[in-house]
Amino acid sequence: MGSMAVTKLPANTYPITAQDQAAVPYVQGVPSETARFLQDLHGMGVAAVALDGVQKPYLNGTGTIVAFSNDNIQVFEFPAAQIASEAAAQIFKKAPRLKREPDFFHVFTEGKLVVLYFGHNQDVIAVTRQVVAR
Repeated sequence: MGSMAVTKLPANTYPITAQDQAAVPYVQGVPSETARFLQDLHGMGVAAVALDGVQKPYLNGTGTIVAFSNDNIQVFEFPAAQIASEAAAQIFKKAPRLKREPDFFHVFTEGKLVVLYFGHNQDVIAVTRQVVAR
């Protein structure tokens, strides 16, 4: 397998304090695979921080909002990879309107994680793809 190019993102404009930097990726309450995802982002040189929890009607449980590059993604962690895969497959059945916006709504899966991105920022899309491909 060849090496992947890493996209360096511009500095994050969210106010990340020294305390935030010390806590990330081990933010209290962030599930372990989500913390590893944050750690992988940091390993790529991306200043990412877990901001808050998020819920979606088409996914069970609470996800974590992860901010970087003046944008955010939503990371949902499931007990097993198969459950995550099944949950991702059900998103468009439970929320068919999202299927009509393929350039705006992006779904990535990796192991126990389902990562959602609502937007057009190609840097966010590229970096998220690189992290889930590891």
